[in-house]
Amino acid sequence: MLRAARTSLIGVLLIVLMIALGAGALSAASQKPAGANPQVKGDGVHYMGCLPSDTTGFQQMSVPESSTPLAASVNLSAQTPPIGNQGHQGSCTSWAVSYDYKSWSEKKKHPSNDLANPAYQFSPSFVYNQINGGKDKGSSFSDAFNLLQNEGDVSINSMPYNEYDYKTQPTNAQLAEALQYRIPKNCWRYLWVHNDPEPTSAVSPYKTPNDITQVKKWLASGKMLVMSIPIFKDFPDDSGNPARRYYDYNGTSVQAGGHAVTIVGYDDNINPSGSDADHRGGFLMANSWGSDWNGPNKGFVYLSYYFVKSYGDEAWVMNDSGSSFYFAEGTTRPNFAEYLCLGNPNSAAATANVTYVFPDGATKNSTYSVPANSRYTVNVNSEVGANKDVSIRIQSDADNLVAERPMYFNYNGVWTGGSDAVGATALNTNWYFAEGTTLSGFDEYITVLNPASKVANLAFHYMVEGHGVAPMTETVNPHSRATFSTREQLGSNLNESLYLSSDQAVVAERPMYFNYQGLAGNNWTGGHDVVGTNSPNTNWYFAEGTTRKNSTDGAFEQWLCLQNPGTSPITVNATYQLAAGQGNPINKSYTVPAKERLTVSVNREIGPDKDCSVHLNSTSNFIAERPMYFNYHNVWTGGHDVLGTNSSAKTWFFAEGTTRDNFNEWLCLQNPGSSTAHITITYYTTSGQAIKKNWTVSANSRLTVNVNQDAGANQDISAKVSSDNPVIVERPMYFNYNGWTGGHDVVGLTQ
Repeated sequence: MLRAARTSLIGVLLIVLMIALGAGALSAASQKPAGANPQVKGDGVHYMGCLPSDTTGFQQMSVPESSTPLAASVNLSAQTPPIGNQGHQGSCTSWAVSYDYKSWSEKKKHPSNDLANPAYQFSPSFVYNQINGGKDKGSSFSDAFNLLQNEGDVSINSMPYNEYDYKTQPTNAQLAEALQYRIPKNCWRYLWVHNDPEPTSAVSPYKTPNDITQVKKWLASGKMLVMSIPIFKDFPDDSGNPARRYYDYNGTSVQAGGHAVTIVGYDDNINPSGSDADHRGGFLMANSWGSDWNGPNKGFVYLSYYFVKSYGDEAWVMNDSGSSFYFAEGTTRPNFAEYLCLGNPNSAAATANVTYVFPDGATKNSTYSVPANSRYTVNVNSEVGANKDVSIRIQSDADNLVAERPMYFNYNGVWTGGSDAVGATALNTNWYFAEGTTLSGFDEYITVLNPASKVANLAFHYMVEGHGVAPMTETVNPHSRATFSTREQLGSNLNESLYLSSDQAVVAERPMYFNYQGLAGNNWTGGHDVVGTNSPNTNWYFAEGTTRKNSTDGAFEQWLCLQNPGTSPITVNATYQLAAGQGNPINKSYTVPAKERLTVSVNREIGPDKDCSVHLNSTSNFIAERPMYFNYHNVWTGGHDVLGTNSSAKTWFFAEGTTRDNFNEWLCLQNPGSSTAHITITYYTTSGQAIKKNWTVSANSRLTVNVNQDAGANQDISAKVSSDNPVIVERPMYFNYNGWTGGHDVVGLTQ
C-alpha cells in the first residue's frame, strides 16, 4: 500500500525519546481534529491527499510490446486541459482522474472538444465529494476510478469546483447526466501498487523497483496515465524551495504527504548532466497546484527516472476507448425493412455487442464480429422478428467503429421512402430538433430510448413558428422506448422546433413521413429521420444541398429550419458556398424570434440549378436542420434531412453505403477554409478490400463525388474521408428499394 510519511533518522530518534518520556506525552502529541489528515495540507499552500488504493480483484496491466523502438521523448501536454488548481482541498486524485484523465479521454473520442472550455473539462468535485466520506482527508485512485465506472462524470460547467466545498453532493439531474460518461468495467488497471515492506531507513528506495519501461511504452502509444508520488520537503516550488525544471530527490528530505499527479510525457535526455540514464531522463508531470506553480515551468516538472523507479507509490492507466451508439427509432412493422450497418476502419476485427430494446422493457442481446477494414450489415427484421418497435444500443471495445441504421418503408401502404441515421454516441438529458411540422401530409413522431432503471420524466418544449412555446410532459418506462405523435400532442397545421429535456439520460430521434406538396404543387412521398443534438451552437455547417431543376436531374427543393431557444431575437448569417463554376459565395441574414423557429427556402434565396453547401453563424446559440425534398432524375421521389455539424474536421466515417443496382450514392465535400483541401477517400468493402481515391476541393467551395463511379458497381461499402485541411462531409443516397423509392442522407461521424 501507499507508504506512510517517511521520516528522517533524527525524526525516528525523537519519537523514541517521546516514548521513553511516557505514553501521556505521545498521546497528547498525536491528537488531531476528527477526520483530519496531516498529509493533505502539505506546506499550507499546496495541498495533497492521495490515499492508498485497494487493488482487490484487479489485475496488473501489461503494456503490449511495440514493433518499433521507443522514441527518445514523448510529450502529450498539448492534449490535456489547462493546468488546474485544487487550492485548499485534498482533491488531487480527482483532479488527476477526472479533470485531466477523463477530459483527455473524451477529447480522444471527440476531437472537436475544446479542452479550454469548461464544458469539456470534467469536474473534480463530482468525483471527490462522493468518495471522501464527507471529510477533506484525501482519496484513492481505486475509489475515483470505481466512481467513474459506476456513475460516470459531469463537466465543470455542470458541477463547478469550489476548493472550500468538499461535501455538496450531485443533484439527480447531474447524476443522470453523468451516466453517459461511465467508463467500461475493467478498462482501468494499475502498472504498480506497492505492498512490499517499508524501507529500513528514511532514505531507502523500494526494494522492488518500478518498471518505468512500462510507463514509457504506454506514453509512446499516445496515452497518458496518473501516478501517486511522495512529496518530499525538497520538492520544487514547495515549502519555499526554488522552481526547477527537473526534480531528483536529494535522499535526505522527509516526506510531507502523498500526491496524485498526471504523467503526460518523458524525455531520455532532459537532464544532460545526469550521472546515468536514470538521472538524465525524466517523466513530464502535470500538477494540480495552478499554472503559476514552478515558475517558468507553469505547472509542469520532469520527475527523474530514478525518483519514479525508486519512490513512485502507484501508477494507474485507463483505456477508456471503444465505441458506443444508441438508436431510439426502429421498427419491423409490416412494410418496414430495418438494417444496422457497422463500419470498421481498423486493422483488427471488432466485436459489436448489440442490445435490442422493446417498448415493454424486454431486450435481446446479440454479438457481431466486424472484420478488419470492412463493414457488416444486420437485418434487424430477421434478428428481432416481425411487427416490433425497437431501439438499439451498441457497445464495442474497438475505437472508430461507426454505426448507422437505414430503414426502408411503405408508410401506411401509401408513402414509400427511406431514412437513415448515425447513432448517438452518448446518452443525454437534453435534445434539440430544429425541424418539425404537423401540416397536412406530414406525420411527425418523437421516439425516446430510456436505458436507465428509473422512469424518465420528459418535458416537451415545442417552439412554434409565429406562436412561441407550447410545453407538455410525458414519461418513458425504465429499460424501454416510447413513441409520441406530435400531432396528437400539439395539434395540426403548425411548423415547430422542439427542445426535449429529461430527468434521466435518454436518446431521442424524430422520424417524419410525408406526402410533400411543395413550391410547384409537387406530390412527392417519403420520410426522413434525425437524431437530435444535445446543445445549441453559434455555427452550423451543411455540405450537401442543391436547387437543381431540369429534365435530367429532376427537381430538388431545399429548406433551412432555424431554432432559437433563447429569450431574445437573434440574427443568423448564412454563407452559401457554390460548386466550382457556379459563382462566388452568396451571403444572407435572417432574424429568428425568441423561442421560435424560422423556415428559409434556399431555392428562393440562391435561385435554381445551384449545388451549394451552407455555413450558418450567429453571435447567439441556435440549432439548424436542412430538409430536402426531390424527384430524383424525375423517377424517384422522397426527402431527407440532417442536423448540421458545428465544426469542420480532418476525418469523417460512414458505415452505410452501396453501389448496387437502383442505388445512387454520393459524397458531398464542403471546404469552408481559405486553402485547398487534399482528400483521400477509403472505401471498405464487405470482403475487406480498401479502395483509395484522391480528390481536391478548392477553398470556399464544395465538391460532389459519384461513389458508384469512384468505388465501382455492386459494392456494399463503408467510407473514411481524410483531408489535410478541415472539411465537412455528407453522404446522400437515392434508391429504388424493392419498388419503394426515396433517399436518405447523413453527416459523417468524426473521430
